[in-house]
Amino acid sequence: MNFIIRLAFGQLEDFKDLAGKVYNYQLLTKALLLSSSIKIRERIMNSRDENLKAAYNTWILKKEFLTNALSMSSDQLLQNGIDLPTLNQKLKNWNVT
Repeated sequence: MNFIIRLAFGQLEDFKDLAGKVYNYQLLTKALLLSSSIKIRERIMNSRDENLKAAYNTWILKKEFLTNALSMSSDQLLQNGIDLPTLNQKLKNWNVT
């Protein structure tokens, strides 16, 4: 995907219409992912499985914490004792038990 974007914008003079198509494709992809995420969240929240709901909420909290950590400066990370690579890896390896 990044190759397509670089090609489209790197060769803008030659492919003016391609830049718009790539942009529209990116928007469409984001819209589909958002729609899918909303449907999954609704299914989980409408489920009777309380363990599934709890696991989903825990995952959301962990994801939000990582997002906040990614926005911190190096000094803020150090002050809060946050190691980004470790935090990211923990989230990737997190399993529902």
